[in-house]
Amino acid sequence: MELLSISFNQDSSALAVGARKTFNLFNLPTTDDVNKMLPENVLCTEDVVIVERLFSSSLITYVTAQNPRRLQVCHYQKQQEICHQMYPQKILSVRLNRTRLVVCLEESLFIHNIKDMKILHTIKDTPPNMLGVADLCPNDISYLAYPGSLQIGEVQVYDACNLQAVVTIQAHSSRIAALKFNEEGTKLATASEKGTVIKVFLASKGMKLFEFRRGMKRNATIHSMGFSPDSLFLCCSSSTETVHVFKLDPKEERKIVEEGASPITDHQQQQAHSTPPDDQFTGVQGKMKFLLFRDSACNRVAEHRRVNVVIIDDCLITPLLVGKVAIFRFFAAWFSYVGKTAASYMPAAMSDVFQQDRAFAQARLPQSGFKNVGALSYHRQKLRLIVASLDGYLYLFDFNKDEGGDCQLVKSHRLVVTYPQASASINNG
Repeated sequence: MELLSISFNQDSSALAVGARKTFNLFNLPTTDDVNKMLPENVLCTEDVVIVERLFSSSLITYVTAQNPRRLQVCHYQKQQEICHQMYPQKILSVRLNRTRLVVCLEESLFIHNIKDMKILHTIKDTPPNMLGVADLCPNDISYLAYPGSLQIGEVQVYDACNLQAVVTIQAHSSRIAALKFNEEGTKLATASEKGTVIKVFLASKGMKLFEFRRGMKRNATIHSMGFSPDSLFLCCSSSTETVHVFKLDPKEERKIVEEGASPITDHQQQQAHSTPPDDQFTGVQGKMKFLLFRDSACNRVAEHRRVNVVIIDDCLITPLLVGKVAIFRFFAAWFSYVGKTAASYMPAAMSDVFQQDRAFAQARLPQSGFKNVGALSYHRQKLRLIVASLDGYLYLFDFNKDEGGDCQLVKSHRLVVTYPQASASINNG
């Protein structure tokens, strides 16, 4: 059976799957035995292309292929429709928390009070958002993020609770492809249509906290991003077979916040580094003269020494005057220092590469090319990486939050779509 949509709920404790003339809800167990998941399903007369569940409640919203402008809100246990709402354009995505429900159309966003579905505000004339990229934080502060430009990666953060703008973030040089808040609504992860760089911002101020590189060899379409419950890790799934997990260092975050750094845009970085002084930087094949090496890992040998470093053809580094220091320890500690120091003298594109962190862990899916969603969730007090794919499977990966590395596949579960009796169809009256 072909699956049409797939989504985790706000705390990744349940999975909603849309299919032809039905949708299924899977309650994810707290153990690794995914085979004990029990699907709960509702018979529809149409094909479900969007389905979202409010946490672990009975409140479900869904959209069908036959009526793409109609949002249906139902109580699935009672098999009753609560209400439905019509919109002027096709519904592209739906986001909800305990106080707000947001419907994203191509050029507008409708903000509802979830208690009575009253429209509180409509954000009109947004840049064309063909993929319905938007996110609403699960917390009741109800921050809403959506693309602010069709040309560049601008993000608008809006307070859907108090109905006022919060901040504009110049996140990427190309268009926004994915947005994700953490559970508290304090952090916002962004990705562009290139899919190579993931950034994390302080949601309320637009301050960049982290920047990660997903890959350099090829662009990819980002399908999903998800924070761990403690916001210390961020997973990212894409059109490739690799799912990446990035580590968010709280010490580094505190340092950035305490320094009170203002938001730095890609455009500002490019302006700042577009014309470096000739006596400071002469290209990748030039010399970086007499960098002072004082990294604590090698202080016993190289403390206060000046190290003459030459970069030759593709960053081949030749250290001189290092005495008898162990060469591998020297390179490991020294390169980290040099990378961050040299970044300030380099053109923007090269500077960004030096400052971007790579994935802390990664998992490999059996198949690529299927749309998928990833999440980080605790099972028996152990953090696991979960990926649900339109190939019809739910994958559960082991994840070592101390060492990272390759995540091993623990279990895979076939997402079998079942059909109830006709009497279980939703009652519209």
